[in-house]
Formats: sequence, structure tokens, C-alpha cells
Amino acid sequence: MPLVSALQLSTWEPHPNRYEDVKAVVRGHADALFPRRHPSAGSTRPSLTPTGISGKRIHLAAPTMPTLGLTVQRLEAGQKTRRWRANANTSFCIMGGRGVSFIDGEEIGWGFGDIFVAPTWRWIEHHVEKDAQIFSMSDELLLKWAQYYRFQGD
Repeated sequence: MPLVSALQLSTWEPHPNRYEDVKAVVRGHADALFPRRHPSAGSTRPSLTPTGISGKRIHLAAPTMPTLGLTVQRLEAGQKTRRWRANANTSFCIMGGRGVSFIDGEEIGWGFGDIFVAPTWRWIEHHVEKDAQIFSMSDELLLKWAQYYRFQGD
């Protein structure tokens, strides 16, 4: 969005039918994060791979949106992620669980259905109170493609 805004490409008009019809539904590893809807999903959980900064996560392919980085991470109750920051803007959507995140020291309590954003180059860390699944979306892939991406972790 910051790039689109800077290029002044933003336009908007109402959809003639109010909402676009669903044309495709993508299924994949993210199904493991919805055990209530997909009771057999437990067999896919091992596909969540550990990473050094923020626990187990999967990267979701988005061939129609190659500039967006989409991930889902599972964090266990009592877990705290290491602090990190990047020059990408990152949005977080809580798919389950409860906890507190710190964005540049500002405390944000969260639970199922909450959405919050970490602007560019702000320190981020998550403290989990109840097992959580967090979807995140960022412009990281665009910045990597343009060779502008910066990352720093404690």
C-alpha cells in the first residue's frame, strides 16, 4: 500500500453487485489451523516449520499476489517471540488464541478475530497467553524483489 500510495495509483469505485462473487477457494497447509472445521487436519501440522525468530510458521503461496508475504504461525501458551523489526509493513490477524504484542513498546492485547498493524521499522514481539495462530501479511516480498528489504532481530 505505501508503494501504491506513493505512485498515486489508488482508485476506487463501488462494485455493481456490491460484492464480487467467489470464483475460487484456495486450500492448503493453512487448513491445519482450523481443527474445528477440518477435524482431520492434525496430520498436516508437521508441515509447520520452526524458524529462529517467531516459532513455527508456514508460508502461504499467493500466485495472484506475488508482492505480498503471507504466513501463519502457531505459538504456544507461555511462548514469547524474540524481538524483531523490518522495513516491511506487517498486518496481523488473530485466528485463535490470546496474548499481547508489543509494537515499539506499545502494548496491544489481542484475541480471536483481532487485527493490528506494525508499521515499518518498529520492534515487534508477541507474548502468548493461550495457544495462538496468527496470520500475517506484509509487503516483504515486494521489498525483497526491489532489493530494499531490511531485517533486524535480537
